Amino acid sequence: MEEFFQVSNWFCDDETYNNFEVNQSAFVSFESKLSEGFGVYRYGNVSTNHRNMNKRVMEFLKKNWISKNGQVKMEKEKGHKHMIKERIRREKQKQSYSALHKLLPMGTKGEKNAIVQTAARRIEELQKYKEILKKRNDELEMMILPEKDSNKISSCN
Repeated sequence: MEEFFQVSNWFCDDETYNNFEVNQSAFVSFESKLSEGFGVYRYGNVSTNHRNMNKRVMEFLKKNWISKNGQVKMEKEKGHKHMIKERIRREKQKQSYSALHKLLPMGTKGEKNAIVQTAARRIEELQKYKEILKKRNDELEMMILPEKDSNKISSCN
């Protein structure tokens, strides 16, 4: 078989044939190809980054995960604080409704809407009663003033 592939000199002279270098193998080492790509640079025969691409990606993701994880914790803490504040607000509101319900007449329903409506009606009733009492007070003062004036006149004499 070697006879078949022997090179004949019919297309070039001996000098050209002897200076012609033939690559004996098409094989290129995997390491050299791998190290030239993906951000790894070679200076001569020395590469500047010996780490594997997967390792670098994992390190990058870990760094980002730690910062995002911290943000998630802050958001959870913020949500928890909001929940606690909302519970406290509802408890205060419940206590206020309870205190208002105690001031209303017996038989008032314990629902929030019923408590507010009954309290509003009661306030209107009390305002009307206040006006009636104010008028009554003015009438009594008018009755007392003429008596005081007559007493003053008689005492002066």
